[in-house]
Amino acid sequence: MATSSFYSKLGLFVEPSFFDGRVCNRLRSEAEKAEGFSSRVIEKGLAVIDENIRRSKSLNVSDNTISYVKERLLSIKPSIEAYFNSPLEGCQEPRFLVYKEGDFFHPHKDNYGQEESPKSVIERKVSAVIFLNSETEKPERNSYVGGGLTFYKLTKIPHFNTNGFRIIGKKGMLIAFRSNTLHEVTAVKNGERYSIVSWFY
Repeated sequence: MATSSFYSKLGLFVEPSFFDGRVCNRLRSEAEKAEGFSSRVIEKGLAVIDENIRRSKSLNVSDNTISYVKERLLSIKPSIEAYFNSPLEGCQEPRFLVYKEGDFFHPHKDNYGQEESPKSVIERKVSAVIFLNSETEKPERNSYVGGGLTFYKLTKIPHFNTNGFRIIGKKGMLIAFRSNTLHEVTAVKNGERYSIVSWFY
């Protein structure tokens, strides 16, 4: 796994053990039992289902769980402010996601600067992703194959701009990046990918 200093050179903030294994197992267990609905994308200012762009499920976990995750995210806000040299007021409500076999999210930005976007999208400054299970090369219990979080145009190196820089998700890891960064989730090939996303503003 790359070091935090390496990620830092690419403009990515990484906390390798934001959640410990016990917390990840508890949160993933709740997520596995939660009701899911199709994740949406923003098109012409409206939140719509478009499975040509994004295919995943958003999960309805308990209010207590949402509050717990948000509190933990706010606890790391000073470090994220310092890293990105940007004052932040808070973070949006965390969302639990599952990507099953064949699910993906094509290249996109969490804040793409269009005036017709909802206020909640326009105000996003820093995006955060927390992995609740790990990506593996071969199928393993409670892990997934594929589903790589891939970033584009992080550097002036042509290879990274064309092919992207792929993060190998590890259980408990948090990664934060500016919300106008182009990124995608590649298709899951095996297993189920559980994660939490939120946005600092």
